[in-house]
Amino acid sequence: FVTIDGADAKDFDDAVYVEETPAGFRLLVAIADVSHSVPEGSPLDREALRRGNSWYFPRSVEPMLPHALSNGLCSLNPQVPRLVMTAELHVSPAGAVGRTAFYPAVIHSAARLTYDQVRDGLLLDTPKPDALPEAVTPMLRSALALARLLADVRRRRGSLGGARHGAGADRDLDPVVPHPGLYGCHRDILCGAKALADALDL
Repeated sequence: FVTIDGADAKDFDDAVYVEETPAGFRLLVAIADVSHSVPEGSPLDREALRRGNSWYFPRSVEPMLPHALSNGLCSLNPQVPRLVMTAELHVSPAGAVGRTAFYPAVIHSAARLTYDQVRDGLLLDTPKPDALPEAVTPMLRSALALARLLADVRRRRGSLGGARHGAGADRDLDPVVPHPGLYGCHRDILCGAKALADALDL
């Protein structure tokens, strides 16, 4: 598993793992499970419900949960055990999601990566050899292959791409044109979320 976020991110709430199989791909999406630290109906739970989500401003963040949880105990920091809910999806070479499963687990994230690292290590015409940890690079290549497959499926369905803007005060308002595959792992995460919604008939 690895997390991939912006360079200034402090809380890491999702991680991905991808492997290629004879039948296509096996995708694991791990989402931080806060239920052990935030019991249902507790004061923390009620306050989190009142806030609705974390709020990100140019110079500050107002988290849904206290920093000790959002940036610490419940954050998927590397090389420490963390409780998660996992979506497991098997994707065919044509991009069709087949068998799925959802279960609690404990993971150790192998690395905290940034978008810039993934771009420099995988997506440049001449990748930088030291941009990514060697141990996770083969897995990331599989994740990129799956992300490109899912992107192609989305294009065939008529999905529209979109530019992204940074929230930092030092960034201008010119749209950032995403490099193909740069947001691939988040595309994988969306695939997991859709499979869960389908399973719950949402």
